Amino acid sequence: MKLKVVLLSLSLLLVASSTVAQAQSPSSRIIGYSVTEGDTLQTSFTYLTTEIDEARETWLWCESVLDPDCLDKFLIVRAFLLPCGVEATLACIKDVYAIATNGKKITAKFVRSVAANPSMDLKEDLSRRLVAGVGTGGLWNFEGLSHGGGTTTYAVQAGVDGRGFVPAPSGSRPATAGYARVEFGIAAVREVSGDYQPNKFEFKPGTTNFQIRGADSIGSNGRPDYKCVMTETGLCFERTTFPSGYRFGMTVSLPNELSGWFHGRIYRPEISITRSGPRYDYNIEATPVKVPYIREQVPSSQWGKELVDFVDAKFSCNSLGDCGSTGGGFMMPGNSGAFAFDLTKLFLPVVKDKSSGTGEYWSVRTLDFWNEGSSADTIQSCSSNSTAVSGIVTTNSMIYSAGPPTYNADSSSLDYKVLSPHVNEKGEDNIGSYDLLLDSKVARCIYKFSDAPVKAEIEILGSDGTSKVATTVIGEKNGFLFMSANGFTYSEPTVRIKLKQDPVPVVTPTPTPTPSPTASATPTPTPSPVATRAAATSKVTLSSKKTTITCSKSGKIKKVTAVKPKCPSGFKKV
Repeated sequence: MKLKVVLLSLSLLLVASSTVAQAQSPSSRIIGYSVTEGDTLQTSFTYLTTEIDEARETWLWCESVLDPDCLDKFLIVRAFLLPCGVEATLACIKDVYAIATNGKKITAKFVRSVAANPSMDLKEDLSRRLVAGVGTGGLWNFEGLSHGGGTTTYAVQAGVDGRGFVPAPSGSRPATAGYARVEFGIAAVREVSGDYQPNKFEFKPGTTNFQIRGADSIGSNGRPDYKCVMTETGLCFERTTFPSGYRFGMTVSLPNELSGWFHGRIYRPEISITRSGPRYDYNIEATPVKVPYIREQVPSSQWGKELVDFVDAKFSCNSLGDCGSTGGGFMMPGNSGAFAFDLTKLFLPVVKDKSSGTGEYWSVRTLDFWNEGSSADTIQSCSSNSTAVSGIVTTNSMIYSAGPPTYNADSSSLDYKVLSPHVNEKGEDNIGSYDLLLDSKVARCIYKFSDAPVKAEIEILGSDGTSKVATTVIGEKNGFLFMSANGFTYSEPTVRIKLKQDPVPVVTPTPTPTPSPTASATPTPTPSPVATRAAATSKVTLSSKKTTITCSKSGKIKKVTAVKPKCPSGFKKV
């Protein structure tokens, strides 16, 4: 029997830990708020599917690349990569390491894959550009580098998403699979036993539909799965703390070049991209970062009216009587987006602007979609001109804009909003960090700069517009401008970056002296004017002329407006 897959995409979840009771007065409602690091590495796994009903978001799980029902179909691939070797050459993990403060490098060794599933794992097929993928990632050993869990075992994950056509043996279609979305993560983990299950497609009772197991289910020991980086039958690999004083890095080989933006949970990142034969090697190195989270349940009688009205309107709660329960539930708005900002600002006073705890992370991923209303598309237009990585933006803020900063035309600045509780679970200030790596060509395009050196200024503005104290670092390396700010406090600051360039000096030619002839003198020769070559104009410039194209995929129509518009991954120009 062929199995159907239902993939659910929810921007807002209201998860109750017990059955919703009959309508009661708002004072008896117990509704929680939960924002933990929304790392999709925790909720995913290796699979191969093809869409069979777009309207119902129904997908067919392909048993293999040679599944007769999937040949000549548009496929969706999610694969967790293996170390480079005989089984994996098209896309693979080339290196995983740590760097001590004295520069010593510790190279990790692969131990095993986690949650391997022979019925869903993927074997490499070079002729069809299908990468090898197994389970949900792997365990690696950093010899001599123990973490907060007391071992030297770390979870390492490199997930890639691919889209395209896999041809039938007759070759009626070319192999066009491309891998545009990637997600890399390293985590210090300790092994915990319990009633845990791996991420997988699960039957809904009485149907042949599947859905992905969520990351917020509860394990038998009362340990919520959000603390598990990976799970297997009976095992949770629970997140713990990294050793201090080390930077971590990984190199991943991919069959195609990536473009666009990265964002994530790392501090002071460095990136290098190297062409290695037919592959592209992406190396990212950074320090892990501590991110606050909130997971609290508070009786709605303690909420302010503005929060009650906001939740009631968003969830159609009938004055909260139809939401939550005496047993409790959680609103989970995610870590980014307008709704996450709006709800969190209203909920922070309820928890006294205090986080429930702090997790330590090392993760980075490609940006899925542009923020709505982003700076009149100025940054998007300049990024679209680039065929390489445009930039990386990272922060330890609980809520953040999961995309590039917004170009503020009024102040000629790049603005970025963040939001976090002011204090941690111990009552101490949560200390903020923000990093931006920006391709120097993209920066020059935004500001219409020449190839001359660029200067940068970073300012942290409080919600009242006043400047906050922060330590900043600015420079340029590997073709990227890097700007870092840390040491500032929350709750809702704006990071403002201004780029400047000294004007090209105007050179005045040396005037020709007037000869003064005498009876015996020879006229003074006219000297040649002395001039300095002005800096060459940058090859990447921002044009004011934009065009619009129409893109289509499986009946969906999107219009893209930019200087050089491109269709999103999976879409074709019509």
